[in-house]
Amino acid sequence: MASIAIMLGGTVLNATTFIGGSFLTKYLSGDKADTERIRHDKVLEEYQKDYQKYMEGQRAFEQWKEAQAQRDEPILNKILQILTKT
Repeated sequence: MASIAIMLGGTVLNATTFIGGSFLTKYLSGDKADTERIRHDKVLEEYQKDYQKYMEGQRAFEQWKEAQAQRDEPILNKILQILTKT
């Protein structure tokens, strides 16, 4: 029973610390919170641009793979026909 109380107490303490830390950071830091938000927004925009470039590269690679597969399909069909006859 005591272990359950300790576990619940630890959970409440952790939640309070997390919420309290966010509250104190937000309301006591003043201008620092605004500069942090601006910095965070800039980093997020940069990440989104980089991710967009990555996804474009992935799409191009998938299209290339599809083109290679379509190009090689007649050759592979011919090989399979030869192998199944023997």
